[in-house]
Amino acid sequence: MSRKAKNERKPKFDPLKPLTSTRKISSKNQISIPVQILDQIKLSTGDIVKFSINSAGNIELEPIKQKSNLEEILDSLTKIGETYPAGFNLRDHRKAAWGE
Repeated sequence: MSRKAKNERKPKFDPLKPLTSTRKISSKNQISIPVQILDQIKLSTGDIVKFSINSAGNIELEPIKQKSNLEEILDSLTKIGETYPAGFNLRDHRKAAWGE
């Protein structure tokens, strides 16, 4: 067995030298994406991606940013305020409705 030298490092991505790889489509229409490419575009297991075909006919893969639970909660709270007209005051409305 051969061992790697202690100071041998993983090669860094060079944007002038594109990463390329060839893969075979499985019987289930699946392909595996090389780890080097996943690392470069910062994707990991469970991430969501969007596939599209550009005007040149090339397939593009775009990572989709998932919202955290906190972001989803904040979005829902801001939408609550959008359902009331401008200047609406819930406290005044409640007082009027309950005869307070």
